[in-house]
Amino acid sequence: MGRIRRIAWIGLLTWVTAWRVGTAEPLPWEKLPFSFRPLVQTGSANLLPNADFRDGLKGWDVKGDAVTEKMDGKPCLRLAAKGEKGVAAFQIGIDGKPETLYRLAFRYRVASDAKLDYADSYPGLHGWLTARVAGGKVTGAVRIHERRRDSGWVAYETHLFTPQGTKRVDVSVAFNATQGAALLTGMDLREAKVEAAEGRQVIVCQDASWAELPRHAEPAPPTDVTVFQRRNPDELFFY
Repeated sequence: MGRIRRIAWIGLLTWVTAWRVGTAEPLPWEKLPFSFRPLVQTGSANLLPNADFRDGLKGWDVKGDAVTEKMDGKPCLRLAAKGEKGVAAFQIGIDGKPETLYRLAFRYRVASDAKLDYADSYPGLHGWLTARVAGGKVTGAVRIHERRRDSGWVAYETHLFTPQGTKRVDVSVAFNATQGAALLTGMDLREAKVEAAEGRQVIVCQDASWAELPRHAEPAPPTDVTVFQRRNPDELFFY
């Protein structure tokens, strides 16, 4: 009888263990009280017109001392500061799609003799990647935080997930300094390629859509999940 009881307990323990293994713990993003859908995109080519500046500044809306020149044999955009509170800037946009993940990438170089006014709200190279609905109203944006002096060319990229109703996506970059210049090249704005295996999800709520990427093989804890959340009409923050 004792042997039969031991076999029964082993069988029960095996069943409970198998049940626990078969019942997967919800992923962190699955615990949020919203609905989801997979984010899968084929991607696109570079959508910016005259992105290589081979036609000068055609299609680019510039302000201040903004010119094209060659550096290392390639055309680039030069934003130069002159005098106190000097600002040079540009803006360029594309026809945008709603609920689409866009990737902005470029390389920049700040001159070694550049002098920045650190009392300024935005010293150095900075800008915005912005989504707009009909009428030009801003519905979401990602800030390009201040980029400053470094050795040689520096690669930069950021992403924006556009809210519902998006008609246009704009890129604006400015250089705030009292002396010196910043060079930009390799400007590239495109729909990001997202494959199903990446496990990206769009989280849908009442006031906006979010896009987030959990670690696919080993789900990260909630504090380590990258979520883009629209907290106000002007900016998207990491959640």
